[in-house]
Amino acid sequence: MKSVLKIEYFDDETGEVRSDKYKFGKSRIKYGFSICYPALFDALSNVIRSNVDAKIVFYIISLFKSKTNKTEIDYIEVAKMFNVSSSKVSKLLGRMVKYEILMRVGRGKYLINPFMYIPYKANGYYRQNIWKSLKKN
Repeated sequence: MKSVLKIEYFDDETGEVRSDKYKFGKSRIKYGFSICYPALFDALSNVIRSNVDAKIVFYIISLFKSKTNKTEIDYIEVAKMFNVSSSKVSKLLGRMVKYEILMRVGRGKYLINPFMYIPYKANGYYRQNIWKSLKKN
């Protein structure tokens, strides 16, 4: 099904009101969106202390994809990638856990808080129920 968008505008050269029609059909969305709740930004304000911290944090958040509920984070590899010490990345992950952006569920394995961030195409309801059940334990 094709849709038509009609735009009217004033043409400075002719002094007339003109209109153009644009036809567009159904198309696949190549890139979608993720959901970031305000709580994420509140928590990040406590976690991020430098520009490098911000780069590392947003890289870590980008590791969480729609198909995986938990992600393995090798802090030594992240440290090499950003040319910082492994203790800096370890402390940063610790702060992310402290402010509940992440939950540690095993050695090097983390969940991202679905009440703060839901990756593109992820089932938020499912993830939030998992988070709640793990918080109770």
